[in-house]
Amino acid sequence: MEDRSFLLIIAIFIAMLIGVWGSHRKIGFWWAFGISLVNALIGIIVVACSKKLTEEEKEAKK
Repeated sequence: MEDRSFLLIIAIFIAMLIGVWGSHRKIGFWWAFGISLVNALIGIIVVACSKKLTEEEKEAKK
């Protein structure tokens, strides 16, 4: 049981890292996080293919 909870914590941590990476792109944090919870490899591919935010979009987000 402890092994499963450790793996769940690791999976959530990896999904959060991918989500932070997605927050700097058009996909956004929550979409990247959600996709990465299902499958981290798919999340990485989707975020990598997503366009980066422009400076105007970054300013509007703040």
